[in-house]
Amino acid sequence: MASACHSAVHSYLTHAPEVLALLPLPLPHLPSDPPYPEVTLDEVVTAIKRLKNNKSPGVFNILPEMLKYGGDSVHSALYRVILGIWRTEQAPQDFKQDILLPFLRRAMLLCAATIAPLPCRA
Repeated sequence: MASACHSAVHSYLTHAPEVLALLPLPLPHLPSDPPYPEVTLDEVVTAIKRLKNNKSPGVFNILPEMLKYGGDSVHSALYRVILGIWRTEQAPQDFKQDILLPFLRRAMLLCAATIAPLPCRA
């Protein structure tokens, strides 16, 4: 399990520089000094530790456990990605994708089967 986690995280992190390269640097409309201090590595690690286990992976198939138990190299790589987003104030397009799956319970399916279809009006 650990080697599968490490290989999935490693696979994603090898593509992170390609994703960051797509971001326009620097943006001309941003002030030279940001109004808020940059995110620190400690803040990122604290947020990672607060992730709940046993959640489904997102578009990149990264489980929360991979981030939590990936070690310092995973934490620092994710920190660099977040810092790039923080500085440019733009997330990569891949980060804006989401997977939505309907979750139908047995009672919902039984209820839906008993409902008559509505007549179609033109």
